[in-house]
Amino acid sequence: MSVFQPVIDFINRHERFIITAHETPDGDAIGCECAMARALRQMGREALVFNADPTPRKFRFVDVDNIVQVLEHPGQLPDDLERWALLMLDTSDVRNIGQVAGLVLPRVREHFIIDHHENEGDILAGNFVQKSASSTAEILHPLFSALGVTIDFPIALALYTAIVYDTGSFIYPKTTALTFGIARDLVERGVKPNVVYANVYESNSISAHVLHARVLATLELALGNHVALMLMRREMIAESGG
Repeated sequence: MSVFQPVIDFINRHERFIITAHETPDGDAIGCECAMARALRQMGREALVFNADPTPRKFRFVDVDNIVQVLEHPGQLPDDLERWALLMLDTSDVRNIGQVAGLVLPRVREHFIIDHHENEGDILAGNFVQKSASSTAEILHPLFSALGVTIDFPIALALYTAIVYDTGSFIYPKTTALTFGIARDLVERGVKPNVVYANVYESNSISAHVLHARVLATLELALGNHVALMLMRREMIAESGG
């Protein structure tokens, strides 16, 4: 039996999926949502993506199908939501999906979690949590193979971006040989690492740079320069255009 059998069984039980991730979605969340939605559609399923918060500008290039929506009111949801299932990615806490928890979770047939974070998670839901993984994308890559999904360029781009972000460009402790092996496969499928890096790490807005400068200006050193303290106030964010 495949290690992914619980996920495979969940997908096989349903034809329609709402996909979501944590509030203030990051690169792993957005990348995995886009990859999963495309994979499910490739399998002949319906898939919609709703988040509590907008996609940060630097990750919008991943959403080639323009599928990610911000859930603002119930009218955006399918009328037959009771026939849909909810797939939560990159978080195992239903309290961390914002308004999706209130508008979607009580009505869907079932929900399932795929995550890599180290926390208690939602014990009431089916789940696949692999704490050793560098990212949720590192879980999805072999899952797609188990599902018979073809990793086309948009899926590869989404997964690679997710991994790059959640590993700090391959320097964080959970980065392993498996991580590099997956990255190599995605590059062989056409992903350009320099393009992804430029989007993720070199595309900050002017307001972000202004805010960064203002925060750095508050820097104070303590305990013989072993501790650095910086302060960011709400008004600094507003005044910098953030």
